[in-house]
Amino acid sequence: MRPRAKPGGRPCARRCSHYSKLHHPHIAHCLDIFDSERMVFVIEAVDGMCLDDYLANFGIAEDEAKQVMQQLLSAVKHCHENGIAHRHISLRHVMLQA
Repeated sequence: MRPRAKPGGRPCARRCSHYSKLHHPHIAHCLDIFDSERMVFVIEAVDGMCLDDYLANFGIAEDEAKQVMQQLLSAVKHCHENGIAHRHISLRHVMLQA
């Protein structure tokens, strides 16, 4: 998959194409990338809820928090090993599957 950037397009187009090559069990797969007014990523749907909502509704036990952090850090490490920095990790961007 390659980003469909305009000729002479944005410098981030090359970096964005790297995201589509990431394959990790804790990273949603990138289905497509295109450039309109700004870069748009089409990401697979994840059935579940964001960590922010989960914490507000259910709280989290220490063992479960450890597991979530291990999975998150594993995904971030994979990104960094592939030259990608997320730049906006937040509770809203972490999805928990049922």
